Amino acid sequence: MKATILLIIGCWIGHVNAQSAFYLKPSLNIKSNFTSTSQSIFSNHFPSNPYLTSKNRALSPFKNINIGLGIGYTNEQLKFRAEFSYLTDEVSTMITEHFYGYNDFDQRFTAQNLRFQYALLTHNFGLNFYRFSSKNAFIGFGVRYILSSNPSTNGLNIIDNYGINAIQIDSSSFLSINRTIVASNKNTVGLQVSFGQEISVKGIYLFDFEAKISKNFNHLIYTVNDYSISINGDSKTYSVLNFGKGSGIYLEFSRKLQFYPWKRKTPVSIQ
Repeated sequence: MKATILLIIGCWIGHVNAQSAFYLKPSLNIKSNFTSTSQSIFSNHFPSNPYLTSKNRALSPFKNINIGLGIGYTNEQLKFRAEFSYLTDEVSTMITEHFYGYNDFDQRFTAQNLRFQYALLTHNFGLNFYRFSSKNAFIGFGVRYILSSNPSTNGLNIIDNYGINAIQIDSSSFLSINRTIVASNKNTVGLQVSFGQEISVKGIYLFDFEAKISKNFNHLIYTVNDYSISINGDSKTYSVLNFGKGSGIYLEFSRKLQFYPWKRKTPVSIQ
């Protein structure tokens, strides 16, 4: 009886191993970053002031192309995949401002719109687990470790500064904008959920398409936006902050390249 059970287990392990493979997976993706108005609250609008309206861009446009490489294990019998990945990534903050500027020449107020975005390179390391169906659709869950390219490891570090001076907003008032970008943490961790599909044509595998959403826990950068209003020589300053954690939505194209066991083409016999 014991020998029979061991034989059955051995045959099952052999069958599973026969459907196992290891692969490399190069990838390209584009990302839309999340930005928040506080360290934890996801919102768009800052408190209002009488001179201009500031709005946090909670979701930035898809823009830059990032590259990545994964190494993974897949088992067709268990419909399971495990993968370690590296990705060039970014964290960003984005804000828009709306106000009226005064034109002294024709004594007219005109609407002004400014948009400011700052991005910082990060390194994204991930451990991902996938389950896939018979129709080659798959769902994944992963954990992230994000390392900032900010060189400071000693807490807050001012990495950039921008200023716009003397925008006239009426006959006696002027607006100055100063932005300070601060790298606040060297690294963070996060979670990721993904949905994807293997794309094939006439049974020939071409590539994977995957949509991912990630949520990181610590902000990596924040922007201090100072608005100084000068009225007849008297000055008031309004400050608003927006934070970037590197969370976002990814659209990714990738291709698995099996390297073990190596797939050899069957030679064609010549009659």
